[in-house]
Amino acid sequence: MIYKFHSPPDGEDPYGGVVVGGSGNIYGTTQLGGAQGYGTVFKVTPSGHETTIHSFTQLDGDCPAGDLAGDKEGNIYGTTILGGTNSSGVVFKVGPGGIYTVLYNFGEFVGDAAAPYAGVVRDAAGNLYGTTTAGGQFGHGAVYKLNPTTSSLTIIHNFTGGTDGGSPYAGVTLDPAGNIYGTTVYGGTNNFGVVYKITP
Repeated sequence: MIYKFHSPPDGEDPYGGVVVGGSGNIYGTTQLGGAQGYGTVFKVTPSGHETTIHSFTQLDGDCPAGDLAGDKEGNIYGTTILGGTNSSGVVFKVGPGGIYTVLYNFGEFVGDAAAPYAGVVRDAAGNLYGTTTAGGQFGHGAVYKLNPTTSSLTIIHNFTGGTDGGSPYAGVTLDPAGNIYGTTVYGGTNNFGVVYKITP
């Protein structure tokens, strides 16, 4: 064991996976706890010293559950299920100095994606890809692409809840050719979920 969480203002209930920085520091999130009770982003050193980098306030995100992603510049990217200006979740970035930034607030328009349980993955160009369990044109979730530099979000696929599936709780996997793979909880011809592929 490297670290055990305590009562707030420490975080509690870590759900998503962690990323390891170049210096061996471990970065992760907790769904609950923190100064406001809406979860945290934390860092644990190899020696087991923990620091809360950010306590969510609900307005800037609430309940992060997905895995984190990192880049070679030391930035960390993640999502929250709830919170943000539209209470539909956010995509966030934490810079090397611990500066927290909301890159995108879900629920910005009618038909926008909402409630991302999964985290994001990065492509070679630095774009972020993820899923949401709700929202989208048909209300059954979506696959999205986000440019972290411009905060421009594109919905790649709107799930219908029918033969193409619905409510993807898991994130996506990218292959070298740019194909996107994932799963949905329900939908498909038997309504037991699907494995899907989206080509570039």
